[in-house]
Amino acid sequence: MRPRPSGADALAQAMPALVAGIDGAAGGASAVASGADASASGAASLDAGAQSLASGAAQLDQGADQLAAGLATAVEQIPAYSDADVATLSNLVAEPVRADQTELAAGLSAVPLFAVLALWIGGLAAALARRAVPGRELMTSAASLGITWRAMWPMLAVGVGQGAAVSVAVLIALVATPAQGLATVVACVVVGAVFAVLNEGLAAVFGGVGRLVAVVAGVVALAAGLSSTVPAGIAGAAGALPTAAARDVILAAVSGAGRNPAAAWLGLALAAIAGALLVFAGVAARRRTPPR
Repeated sequence: MRPRPSGADALAQAMPALVAGIDGAAGGASAVASGADASASGAASLDAGAQSLASGAAQLDQGADQLAAGLATAVEQIPAYSDADVATLSNLVAEPVRADQTELAAGLSAVPLFAVLALWIGGLAAALARRAVPGRELMTSAASLGITWRAMWPMLAVGVGQGAAVSVAVLIALVATPAQGLATVVACVVVGAVFAVLNEGLAAVFGGVGRLVAVVAGVVALAAGLSSTVPAGIAGAAGALPTAAARDVILAAVSGAGRNPAAAWLGLALAAIAGALLVFAGVAARRRTPPR
């Protein structure tokens, strides 16, 4: 049998466990102290957040008061209308704008310009295609007026045909009433005849220089018609040309508008007279025998 340990030995054996327990208790106390610090810090943060929330709520309350005051002011400024005022405003809303259009549409103003240019070029081409003064009759004793007429009427026929063809193209491009269509045909036919005689007269008196003048006149009319920013000199020259009067005549026919249709017709008449006189002058200058 082994002898029973004494009380001192038992105490010595239990000492390590007691020391370990004391160490564990000290570690737990440290953890408790650390948790208490964290709890105190969280409580401080929660208090700061609660104060910020209270401040935001106060600002929101002030904004709501300002909004309510503004709405009240706006309500006070809303006008009150009678039944008659309401009826008047309803009519204005139903028909807000009523204005007479004085500006021509772009297509309506461009079509007469190109019609005039086509007829001018057609007259120039006809003057290039045939002799302005018939050479066989110059040596006869026929009267100069008769020779002039026989030289002019084929050009007149060509101009009338060109005017009729151009009028068909114009009426296809535009929507016109029967009256406007008839006026357009008449205007284009007259312009075509006048341009043919005028180009023949320029060729009869001035020859190649006259044809060059006709080309320059067509270019000036085109430049002034397509742009409103041309120099004043070119615009003034274009306004003095017979192409300007012809454009006003055709524009008045297709739309009833134009600067002065009566003045435009007078300008065409003067151009026709000038063309006939030029043809007569060309015939008279080339006569080899005196007329009867």
